[in-house]
Amino acid sequence: QVISRVQSAFGISLLVRYIFEHPTIAELSEVILNHLQSSTGLGLPSIVPIAKGSSIPLSWAQERLWFVHHLAGETSAYTMGFTVRLRGNLNVLALEQAFAEIIKRHETLRTRFGIKDDKPVQIIDNYTSFNLPIANLENVASPIQEVIKLAKAEISKPFDLANDSVLRVKLWQVAAQEYVLAFAVHHIAADGWSMGVLISELSAYYGGIAALPVGMTAATPVTLPELPIQYADFAVWQRQWLTNEVLERQLNYWKQKLTGAPPLLELPTDRPRPAIQSFRGGIERLKLDIQLTQQLKQLSQETGTTLFMTLLAGFVVLLSRYSGQTDVVVGSPIAN
Repeated sequence: QVISRVQSAFGISLLVRYIFEHPTIAELSEVILNHLQSSTGLGLPSIVPIAKGSSIPLSWAQERLWFVHHLAGETSAYTMGFTVRLRGNLNVLALEQAFAEIIKRHETLRTRFGIKDDKPVQIIDNYTSFNLPIANLENVASPIQEVIKLAKAEISKPFDLANDSVLRVKLWQVAAQEYVLAFAVHHIAADGWSMGVLISELSAYYGGIAALPVGMTAATPVTLPELPIQYADFAVWQRQWLTNEVLERQLNYWKQKLTGAPPLLELPTDRPRPAIQSFRGGIERLKLDIQLTQQLKQLSQETGTTLFMTLLAGFVVLLSRYSGQTDVVVGSPIAN
């Protein structure tokens, strides 16, 4: 975020390592000033709105998820699902209209992913309408147990990225003033940060619409700041910036780093590796005491790394000891 804000404020893009090497505002200010005076910062072109045609390329992140989606087949591994229990006098119509406003506002929620000239492309549909499906479970023997089962099924349904919406929403009424709202969005259209934006805007729209007098409607009950760009604008900007020369340099770096990497990790597990990955797993939790935590933080600062990087290094050492391998490849699907 710091790097992004520096880029926005000063028009330069600093290397992430500068954050570690100059961790105070005063020190980083000197770095920014030096880059501005010497023009050594990596200047990036501005992202501008584009004409939304039928051949919009995918961003690299979208293309990665599109590839994995088709490679893995029908799976919910990349579905972001959320359920919310709502108590009180819910205005269902206002909730439906709030979702409609968000879908109007964000093109990425109206985007499908087709193929043109053997390449995946974004297809942004015009907004037409949105209907919030609602089911009443008040007369069911165990409504909460039933809604848990139904919500899980709804969230785990695979997406058809070429033909369907990337967002699914459903509402169940389980008592006179109690509801369960479930929504699922494919990771190709959103991430953890997006969820904060979605909830914030949904709350704003719902509050504004619900506050209107009965029978009164408004074209824009809530005025949110205009979006200067949409995600497709970013995707085109990224493709134009990462030209063949820049991209080749990035690819060559990783090809060199991964040369001779082992195809898999030979862990001495207590059962055979299945032919087909099942995704069944578990979570192990442990706590480190305050003294050890402080020592790890100090080590991280001395070595110019984050605490995550230090802990991951320790984890890799453990994997190396268990497997007897000196080369260990670990995938880390997490931001920051």
